[in-house]
This record gives sequence, C-alpha cells and structure tokens, in this order.
Amino acid sequence: MVPTAADDVYITLEGAYAVILDVNATIASFTLGGTAGEQTLVISAPLLTLTTATTVEPRGVLALSGGTLDAAGTLTVNGLLRFSGGAAYGTIAVAKNGVCELTGSPDRYLVGSLMNDGHVTWS
Repeated sequence: MVPTAADDVYITLEGAYAVILDVNATIASFTLGGTAGEQTLVISAPLLTLTTATTVEPRGVLALSGGTLDAAGTLTVNGLLRFSGGAAYGTIAVAKNGVCELTGSPDRYLVGSLMNDGHVTWS
C-alpha cells in the first residue's frame, strides 16, 4: 500500500537498512526507529510533507541531504538527524538523548525553530 496524507508511516522493522524517498509524498506522520538495528530514512531530492507531529526514535536516523522536509507538527529527534543539505520547514526538537549533525558544505535551510535538549554539532 502506498501511504497517503491520512496515513501514519512506521519504519520500525528490526535490522539495519535504509528507506530512500525518491518521490514527492504527503503523509500524516512517521515513526522512525525500531528496537534493534539502525533504520534510516534518506531524503535527498524530493519533498516530504508531514501534517502532524513526527518522531525519530533512538535507533532511527533521518538523513536530509538535499530534499525538503515540510513538517506542520513538531519533529522530535530521540535518535539522529543528519542534516547535510536541503531544507527543513517547521519545528525540530532534539530530545535529551537525541543528536543533530549539521554537516557538509552544501547549503541547508531551516525555516522554523531548532530546540535543543540533546546534542547539536556543526562541522
């Protein structure tokens, strides 16, 4: 089934793997990160629109490297947000054990706010 704007998406199956978004998509929310392994969502070119709050769990990695993330609700990062390019619209909340890595030389744009209770690095 292809998710729609009304769907919550769960990328939580155990194991180490990446899901690559290669089309424009609008969904209600996603939960990224299971109980074992490392689950990665890669957004490198298209647009992902989220209509409600979304969570990156401790074993989840959200890799934004050139696409656009448009979040109407708060994106809470308990795992890792690797922001190396592209644009993020909305509120990003890095939780106590969360990590946000701002890396690379491409331009990146944050239109909204970045709340940090965890760890943010810029290199």
